Amino acid sequence: MPLDTGMPEIINDAFISYSRKDRAFAVAIGKALQSYRPPRDLKVPQRHLVVFRDESDFTGVEYHEALTKHLARSAKLVVLCSPNARQSEFVNDEIRQFVGLRGAANIIAVLIAGVPNNEAQPGQEQDKAFPEALVQTMEMPLASDYLRFDPRRDKVNKGGFAGSWYKLLADIYGVSRSEVEQRDKKRESRRRRITAGVTGSVILALSSALVFALTSRHQAVERGEIALARQLAAQSEVLRVANPHLLDRSALLAVEAHAAPRAWRSTVRCARLSGCCPIYRSNTPPTSRSNPLP
Repeated sequence: MPLDTGMPEIINDAFISYSRKDRAFAVAIGKALQSYRPPRDLKVPQRHLVVFRDESDFTGVEYHEALTKHLARSAKLVVLCSPNARQSEFVNDEIRQFVGLRGAANIIAVLIAGVPNNEAQPGQEQDKAFPEALVQTMEMPLASDYLRFDPRRDKVNKGGFAGSWYKLLADIYGVSRSEVEQRDKKRESRRRRITAGVTGSVILALSSALVFALTSRHQAVERGEIALARQLAAQSEVLRVANPHLLDRSALLAVEAHAAPRAWRSTVRCARLSGCCPIYRSNTPPTSRSNPLP
């Protein structure tokens, strides 16, 4: 941003001049400008913009003295042009004073309502948007277009108003619009890639944790099945040694030892229903005993 070497020292990057009837837009544009930080590869001061808006920032008792002080400390005058601004003596006075302090070249016009004065048709005098003090110093301002902007629905820096936003930034920084826009979009693209990378890493980590949990659960089930199979095999051997004549039931336990625990539970349910084998009257496999049958 070009620096003014004269006095007083510039403190504000922009002074917003507007009619109080256009306060909603003034608040929106002021907040957006103050929140903006330029891309690192854009050769302008790497900080947030300092924006002055008289409604919230004026100090001092004497209006004209305070006005002159703040205008003199501002690098640019952003005029919100509308029929309301055209009729405002305050807006016209701010324009005249700023021209005397910083020159007309540092005035930025933003069209928010009405029509450019040179486009007004007969009978549209009340719709002219450019204040008289502005057209006296600038033949026909090339304004950033914010017509049909709705503060309740629209964003000053996005959507259909992105082009106007980049033009406004370019005028404030004193660089070309394409330079600001290209570098800003490049930064946004880089941010999206970083966000996508972080999101992908989080998803991968969660997926890995889920796979580990499922694998651990499966291994625990397998260990349980092996333990149950060994217990059933031991019970089969006990039956075979203690009661050789119960070879068929010993064989049944051997088969159960080979099957999965699900089959064991199914066999238990069937045995309970039939009552044919007391060894299955409990949920747990039979324990070692000298006489497993009644």
